[in-house]
Formats: sequence, C-alpha cells, structure tokens
Amino acid sequence: SSSSSSSSSSEESEAEGMGYWMDDVGYWTDIMMRRAVEIQRTFKPNELAAVFWSLGALQASSSSSSSSSSSSSNSCRLLTRLEFGTAGLRGPMGGGFNRMNDLTVIQATQGLVAYLKEVKKNCHESKSISIAIAYDHRASPQHDLSSKRFAQLAACVCAFAEVEAHLFRGFTCTPLVPFMVKHKAMDAGIVVTASHNPKQDNGFKVYWSTGSQIVPPHDVNIKNSIDANLKPWAKYEPDSIEANPMCKDPTQQITSLYFESITKALCRYPSLNGKSDLKIAYTAMHGVGERFIRRAFKDFNLPPFVAVKQQGSPDPTFPTVAFPNPEEKGALDLALKTAKENGCSLVLANDPDADRLAAAELDANNDTIHSFTGQMTTKTSISHHSVSSSLSDGWIDGLVLVLR
Repeated sequence: SSSSSSSSSSEESEAEGMGYWMDDVGYWTDIMMRRAVEIQRTFKPNELAAVFWSLGALQASSSSSSSSSSSSSNSCRLLTRLEFGTAGLRGPMGGGFNRMNDLTVIQATQGLVAYLKEVKKNCHESKSISIAIAYDHRASPQHDLSSKRFAQLAACVCAFAEVEAHLFRGFTCTPLVPFMVKHKAMDAGIVVTASHNPKQDNGFKVYWSTGSQIVPPHDVNIKNSIDANLKPWAKYEPDSIEANPMCKDPTQQITSLYFESITKALCRYPSLNGKSDLKIAYTAMHGVGERFIRRAFKDFNLPPFVAVKQQGSPDPTFPTVAFPNPEEKGALDLALKTAKENGCSLVLANDPDADRLAAAELDANNDTIHSFTGQMTTKTSISHHSVSSSLSDGWIDGLVLVLR
C-alpha cells in the first residue's frame, strides 16, 4: 500500500542517515536491532519474539548466499550471550543478547542480587544487603544507551529486591567503589564502565565484599544465577530511582573519606611536597580522572600538574585516541607533547575510569622518553615504604598517590 511504501521509504532514509549496513540482510537487520533495543525496554515478549523470528528468517536466507561480516555480527547478537566472568560483563552497546543494553544490565543485576541473597541465606546472616553503584561517562546516542542509565537500572533492580543501592551521583572514578565496599562492609559493588576499551563498548564491573573483583567460584555462581533470572522482575523506571528511599547518595561522604584515607596512609612529607620543583603533565584520556587527581594533588600539597587540555573533560567519543588505553602505543602522544611544551619531566596518565596508570619520564634535554612498566612503578611504590629517601620524597609521594 501507499502508506507502507511511505513507511518503508522513511525507514530507508533513516537508515542511510545513520550509516547502517547497506547489504540486503544487514541493512534491514540493523533497523530491527535498533527497534529491539526499544522493545527490550518495554518488555513485550510477543513483539520481541516476532523481531527475533524475522532476524532468524533473514539469517536463514543469507546462509544460501555468501556470508557477510554484518550478517555474522547480527547472528552473534542473538545466538550468544555476553559471558559473565571475573571482570563482569563487557561488550559493545546495542540491541541483542550479546550487547550491553538495558535488558542485559537488568539480567546481570538480578543475577547478582539473587546470588547475594542465596549467600546470605546459606550463611544464616540477617543483615540487609547493600551494594555500591557508580558509573562513568560512556554513552551511545545512536541507541540512547549510557553508563548512567545502566547504573540507574541496576539501582532499580536493587530497590525492587529490597536491597540498599548506594548510587554515586555524577561520573565517578572506579577506585571509590571498592573503597566504599570494604570501608562500609558492604556486600558488593558495581561500576558501569568499559575501562580502557574502545568507545562503542561498555561494561559491568562487579566487586565482592572484600573490595576485590570477582574471583572463582563466585564468577560461575553469579553467571548461573543470571541465567536463572533472565525475565525482568518488574517494569523498572530508572529516571525516578534517585527519589526511591532504597537508593542512597554516598557521593560526598565517600569521596571525602577516600581522600582522607589515602592522605593519611601515603602522604608522609607534605611540606617537602610543597617545595618540589618537579613539573608533571597529566592526562585523563577523555575520562573521569582529572578532577579526582586534581584534588589528590592538592591534598598531598603537591604543585598543580599541567593538564592535557584536549583530553581533560569526560568525552564518550574519545576524539583524540582510537583506543583509550594509556599503555597503548601512541596514546600518550598528546601528553608527551604537552610535557615538552611546558618543561615537564614526568608524565602521568589514567585510563578513562581512572583505575589504571601509565608513567613516562623525559630526560633533562627533553630528547628521550622513557615509559615505566607496571613492574617498575610497583617497585617504586614499594621502595617508598621500605627505603629512607630524602632524595626525592616529594615526587615519590605523588607517584604513590596516583598508583593508589
């Protein structure tokens, strides 16, 4: 009919404008995958089944012709699941069971909560369950998905299950969550972040009550619990979760406690730090770290660092780096350029969620660059606690601070 023809033309224009795959299978499949994201949010099983049936028909029709990377990708979205492991979940944002989206985050949180309740029951503990939740700045405008939304959905699941959700407000560096979990004797922590992965990815990191990431057998047990709790327990409303009495705001208290703790434990020579003439360049790699590191430098009485301006603000598009891992070749190019222009002899860099550090040194003539390995920086932090060092207390305090 003319109306269906008009609708088809509209979808084609939209697809072309959004840069969808243009082969016969992938083209229409991606339109339906985009719709699948919306369907997953509204939880309409019949409609979802119809879409998946159509995708299966398309996949079957493509099998008789030469296979394409797009049809293979679409099959991967539906025929496999994101695997929960010691690092939690991590993968591209988008529609499908093998993508980070509302439904997969809800399923992961339901599985985690159900497992925590089982552990409590088996240990005969009556204390209520509490989970710390934080998020970074990652987002996929194309699919209307973001770390913030995922974190809010995780808090929704907790609140529905009568589990206290301590949801940090605003972009938060990852170390604050395991710190809170351990400091407040909580049951678990969740950080929605893909760490140093490419921009299209997101992730669901889980921390156990010890403050460490999940270790066996908890990883397998949580995975099994997720598989047993795939159906959403409720229709969740993430936009209103912060007003729920089961959703607490720990941001100010925990941030203050964190910096008080690391300053007390690690800052031994604040007066010498203030006299240090060492110039440091720092990059947050388009992540959340700069404001936290700035506060840390101030609390340690270290001279302000020289920021890499192009990479200081959280930006989910990561415009200056294809792979925002400070350990990757070329990732520190802008930081090294800033260091040379400002006479800095030390470069420090965090990954986007600020739980990974890279360090590099420029020689006195700014001609040679030496990057420190993880083993070298670890030895430096150990020597800080075991060797009397009047030689360079100031900058070692600073290096240990960032390592922490």
